[in-house]
Amino acid sequence: MLERERVGVVGAAVCAALGLCPVASADTVYLAGGSQLKGSVEMLSADTLKLQTDFAGELSIKRSLVAGIATDETKRVALAGGLVVRAKLAYAPNSHHQSYTVNGQVHSVGASSPGALGPVQQISPRVVAANAQKPREAEQHVLPEASLAAPKDGEYWSGELQLGINGNSGNTDNRSVLASASALRDTGATRLSLKASMDREQENGEQTAAQYKARGRYENDFTSRAFWYAQEKLEKDRFQNLALRSRTTVGPGYFLVRRDHLIFKVRGGVGYQYEDYTDDEGSQGEATAELGWDYAQIIDNWLKLTHELTIYPEISRDPINNYTLDSVLAAQVPLASSAVWGVKLSLENEYNSEPQPGVKHTDTTYSVGVTRSF
Repeated sequence: MLERERVGVVGAAVCAALGLCPVASADTVYLAGGSQLKGSVEMLSADTLKLQTDFAGELSIKRSLVAGIATDETKRVALAGGLVVRAKLAYAPNSHHQSYTVNGQVHSVGASSPGALGPVQQISPRVVAANAQKPREAEQHVLPEASLAAPKDGEYWSGELQLGINGNSGNTDNRSVLASASALRDTGATRLSLKASMDREQENGEQTAAQYKARGRYENDFTSRAFWYAQEKLEKDRFQNLALRSRTTVGPGYFLVRRDHLIFKVRGGVGYQYEDYTDDEGSQGEATAELGWDYAQIIDNWLKLTHELTIYPEISRDPINNYTLDSVLAAQVPLASSAVWGVKLSLENEYNSEPQPGVKHTDTTYSVGVTRSF
């Protein structure tokens, strides 16, 4: 295997040097012996660099043979200390200086010996994890919004399905079904999240709850912490006499904390709210605003906590006394050490300072369900 790798690298170097092979990418790998290989750097781990070429397919090169790397485009790079950034690499073969550029700022790390590459620990860490045959284990312990770096192509989408069914019979006959589906497209600097849920309950043959919700939110980062967002929320609740509630908001947001295991961001926006009621109240539309936060944390690589809080003051009529508040608190643990199956406990509260006649101010939903991540 060692001899095959050596022959492959030498042959590719000769081919590239003679100009006999087409090159699809401008990434350049500088070898300790002075040779250069051109292609697309797929990954760099602690001991191996993988280069995709048109002339020899995928090459596996020992890291100790690599003097430097230059990339034509930015790549996801893990630096010493665990920080993951989107960086463009450059190398000066005459001075043996390796450098990298993040958000337009050049970081020069000086001369480096073969295999060292300054603080560059990995390139495409998700691919490194996949080659270690632990892709899910690596991903499940990192929150998707933790980095500005974009995932490898094809890994932008993630999601979750949840289903909870409860029931009993005897003196009372109760049935309840709570189902939800969520998806996130995270490119690093942009995020599109989609979610839909249904809560239906029945007691002694009579329906006691019928609530449907949907939400879509788009976020775009200005910097590693500041972003803007646009959001649409839809809700229908028969037992609140609500045929449809639509909230459209736009505004800025800010990551107070943005780490692999902890995300805490705040947001605030303005927009328009439309409500249509099932009784004789008709419909109404008005300007609205929202203030809220989103929190997510992974504790000891097995417990995931999330909390989403949003306040909607009605800015057109006494926002201090006219508002609604939504709070969703959840805890999730793996099911039998699975990387994709889990159990999720949720507590959801909705408070309306001025509900419809006959409707309570607070609506609380408890749920326990099985989840499937993808």
